[in-house]
Amino acid sequence: MRHAPKSIAAVAVRNNETRIQELALPEISADDGLLRVEMVGMCGTDVGNYNHITRPTILGHHVVGHVEKIGEHASQWWGVKEGDRVAMEEYLPCGTCEHCREGLFRSCKSTDSRRGGMRYGNTSIDIKPGLWGGFSQYMYLHPNAVVHKMPPHVPAAEAVFTLPLANGFEWMCLEARVGIGKTVVVLGPGQQGMACVLAAKAAGAQVIVVGRQSSVHRLALCKQLGADDIVNTTIEDPIERITQITGGKMADVVVDVTSGGRSSSRSRSRW
Repeated sequence: MRHAPKSIAAVAVRNNETRIQELALPEISADDGLLRVEMVGMCGTDVGNYNHITRPTILGHHVVGHVEKIGEHASQWWGVKEGDRVAMEEYLPCGTCEHCREGLFRSCKSTDSRRGGMRYGNTSIDIKPGLWGGFSQYMYLHPNAVVHKMPPHVPAAEAVFTLPLANGFEWMCLEARVGIGKTVVVLGPGQQGMACVLAAKAAGAQVIVVGRQSSVHRLALCKQLGADDIVNTTIEDPIERITQITGGKMADVVVDVTSGGRSSSRSRSRW
């Protein structure tokens, strides 16, 4: 008797506990596909989710891989074929709501996992076919998945930074519209903060990164990536230091990419 092919996956079964399991690979229709995972990155969201597991879940949503199987309609819709290399977004938008029609699919309610929506890396294996995360040999390509064709020459270790890098450029260049002569303060020197540094510097802005002593090595890396100044809040007052750096003009844009979440402000009232 022939056994159905399976994927080995690291399944978070409860808080801070992972088990290696085998999940059956799904049959692929004309509208969906199957991704062979090449590499997956670690996001702060993965860490947070790992501490709050309510149902068994395959984590990981910074994913790059190769299209293993794909249906005819999905191939036309995504513009990819079997063997193509792609980078994934975690979102599974409905495609028909007001936000989706305006191109703002990240605001689609169908992607809000806190309200019953689905995202890669945050959907239970109880929902068939279960392969909803990157910590697996294979990942299911839902008909509403958002994929981006990835050139083969980009090293995998760099390709998995597609999402955080894209976030940095979206937040800095599209939302905050930073540019030459602007001063940007980045709160938090993690991967999202570093992406903001790269984007803001590419746009011609002055960049100040704020972090703690526990992130001193990351602060140093931000400096290597182009940050003009770094502020260590463990040993110096950030308001006083930024006042000194900017000559009292303070910041045009402040982006908060600490573990508390991402937000931005254009006010000079404090920073």
